This record gives sequence, C-alpha cells and structure tokens, in this order.
Amino acid sequence: MRKTKKIKSFLHFKDAKRTLVGEILVRSILGKQLSLKNKDINIYYNAYGKPYIKREGNYFNLSHSGDWVVCAFDSSPVGIDVEIIKLIDLSLVLSFFSTEEAEYVFSIKSQNEQINRFYDLWTLKESYIKAIGRGLSIPLESFSIDLRNYLEIIKMKSLLDNRYYYFKKLFIDENHKLSICTMHPQISNEIVFKKIKEIISLMKENA
Repeated sequence: MRKTKKIKSFLHFKDAKRTLVGEILVRSILGKQLSLKNKDINIYYNAYGKPYIKREGNYFNLSHSGDWVVCAFDSSPVGIDVEIIKLIDLSLVLSFFSTEEAEYVFSIKSQNEQINRFYDLWTLKESYIKAIGRGLSIPLESFSIDLRNYLEIIKMKSLLDNRYYYFKKLFIDENHKLSICTMHPQISNEIVFKKIKEIISLMKENA
C-alpha cells in the first residue's frame, strides 16, 4: 500500500512539474511577444478549462506528456497535443474513434504501426477539440480525420462552427507524437526548442 502511494505521489509530482514548466513557458513567451511584465499577464480559463488571455489576435495552447512540454501560439484559435507512445489495448481504445479511423488503424498488420497510427489520430483529434476550446465535451468518435492520403496538411470543415481547420503532424522524437490544429492553411515546420534554464531566464527578464 505504501509503495502504491509513493508511486502515485511521484507521478503527481512529475505531472505538477510539467504543468508548472508549461505555465512558465507560456508566460515567458507572452511577456516577450506583448512586451508585458509577468505580473501584468492574466491567464483565464473558459468553461471547459482552456486557458486564454483577453487580447484579440493572441491565442495559445499547451500540452505535456512524457519528456515534453509544448506550446503553440497563433493569431487565431490553435490547439496542440503531445503524447508519449505506450503499448495499449487497441481493441478497447478504438471505441473512441470513428469506423473509418478504426479501419485505417487496423488496415496494417504490424502492431507497432497500428499503435503509431492510433497516436497520430489521437493527437490530431485532441488538437482539434483543444483548438475549438470545448475539451472532451465533444466525443472523439463524433468527427473523423482521414489520414489515408496524408501528405503534409489535413483540411477539415467543422460541424460545430462551419469553419475550416487545418492539421499537421510534427516530429519531435521517436517516442512521442505531436500534432497541431489551426485555422490557417500554412503551418510552419519550425519547432523552437527551449531548455528550462532559458525559460526561467526569460521569466526573470519579464519580472
């Protein structure tokens, strides 16, 4: 029993650490972009838990998993999702996917490739529901993302607001999947990597 509690506490600590790093990352970049001191950056949350600031044309989104904390900034609503790749029971989790998506995942025999396809779809779908700011109030199986002819950008018309959203998979390492969703058809491949020391240094500049 004690060992279980220790493991849970350790996991919560790691999660809390990633959450803290994420907020520092957001504040440091917003401070630099908007020329604001940290004390003047007020972050709010909508009814579904999506963070935002009350400045038109300044949107951001945050995600963390495994070894990574990632953040996306845009002039329109944006969503980003990173997931560490783990072995999973695909027969259970695919209940969250549409029939077409399930067929895509199982259309290849390799279990490793099935898991890769699952996490591609999962992060893409998560990035969309984070972009529109509704969280898991939107069932993942209620919309479908077609990866069968994926080249670089995916375009999808949302049934919720009748607007087009654009998706892209980005590479960070072999053990994680990263996807982004935005309202702009042009999505950069550029990823800016920052170490914790650099982020803290930026925060100090904006203190």
